[in-house]
Amino acid sequence: ARALMQQAGVPVVPGFQVDEEVVDDAVFREQADAIGYPVLIKAVAGGGGRGLRVVHAPAGFDAALAAVRREAAAAFGDSGILLEKYLDNARHVEVQVFADSLGNVIHLHERDCSIQRRHQKLIEEAPAPGLDDRLRNALGETAVQAAAAIHYRGAGTVEFLLQGEHFWFMEMNTRLQVEHPVTEMITGIDLVDWQLRIANGEPLPVRQDEVALQGHAIEARLNAEDPAADFLPSTGRLQQVHWPDAPGLRIDTGFMAGDRVSVHYDSLLAKLIVHARTRAEALRILASALDHTSIVGTKNNAGLLATLLRHPDFSHGAVPTTWLEQYLPELLEQTAARTPGTQTAPGSASGASPLRAWRNLVHNPYSRRYHLQEQSAPGHDSNAATAVGERSRHVVAPLPGRVITVHVSGGEQVEPGQALLVMEAMKMEHTLTASHAATVDTLLCREGELVAPDAILLTFIEENPS
Repeated sequence: ARALMQQAGVPVVPGFQVDEEVVDDAVFREQADAIGYPVLIKAVAGGGGRGLRVVHAPAGFDAALAAVRREAAAAFGDSGILLEKYLDNARHVEVQVFADSLGNVIHLHERDCSIQRRHQKLIEEAPAPGLDDRLRNALGETAVQAAAAIHYRGAGTVEFLLQGEHFWFMEMNTRLQVEHPVTEMITGIDLVDWQLRIANGEPLPVRQDEVALQGHAIEARLNAEDPAADFLPSTGRLQQVHWPDAPGLRIDTGFMAGDRVSVHYDSLLAKLIVHARTRAEALRILASALDHTSIVGTKNNAGLLATLLRHPDFSHGAVPTTWLEQYLPELLEQTAARTPGTQTAPGSASGASPLRAWRNLVHNPYSRRYHLQEQSAPGHDSNAATAVGERSRHVVAPLPGRVITVHVSGGEQVEPGQALLVMEAMKMEHTLTASHAATVDTLLCREGELVAPDAILLTFIEENPS
């Protein structure tokens, strides 16, 4: 895709790619140095935020490269990778295109998808805020140019990174995407109906100048996850499910009370989509709808989403893809303040089980890593030094999933932050790291094994208190 876009004159993010798999990692390390850090390692066959790692310094490159290859092979059956320059202050703006078998190509305006966690979208809206007519037209025309260059047919999305007045091609999704309802709402077009007509050999129903742009639409992805624990997925049976009702609100979901959220699938529970006359009105209705959404049985991100929709930075206009990571502590604090008296983590539904007192998940804001450490028991005097910061003697599974990589062996000395093992759950990898220097005693799991939540995965040799 990158090569074809370059040939078509479409601006492409600087990077490195090869036509065949490169076995020697040294080639990629050299190219990363040439591109300049931070760099993005991407799975060639990737999508949906999987097979991506941002590397900020050479020291973390080898581990990230291995992780992307492993995840790419497991998710896509293709371990091929490429490198791109990581633009850390850019927006994610994509353009919906349609092409028929007669060579006609049009665009249906753009969507902004910059609110992301783990490179996966949480909020999508159309049209993208803060674009003038010149930039909006340039994005649309470039997307049409890209689709025409490859003789595309059907529905597709051309994705760009936007920084200031400049934009670069990132990838093309050759399908309808999760966020397609916001485009349907602002254009009044049934995109699935168009797909079927084009597949039947019919021409596009309208010309480019006949595509409407009506009001503003915004979508929120409601996921079974715990934002306070670095968006750790949450599984279990849904005891209660209540969806709100409001003017202009559409809810796409396949879940109801009694259903079980499994570790084997994506954590998406529902999409809440709102169409209104103005962006401000759409944000207000969606935030209120999230306030009135009730999910009991798993943690979820409804509270966090409602909070960020009301944040001045977001409500006043566009934000970059790194915004949520930067403001997450503030958003979590505000979410907790809006729901006083709950025993669950911010963003989770009432009725979900809290973490046990003796185990605390401390997230590293720069990676999906979980440091497992022991916490003082309730009632202990927080001023006795032995009670606070007491070190754990074992590592437990933070959620049900599969152990895919074990990095250590019995008798090995580990340092704080060192990777111990990697688990996979809900289509995401989760690296468990050491919270303190210790010696591994016994491994109680093996690669490929399915483990239950709170299962002991490995133990440490107990240190001499003296």
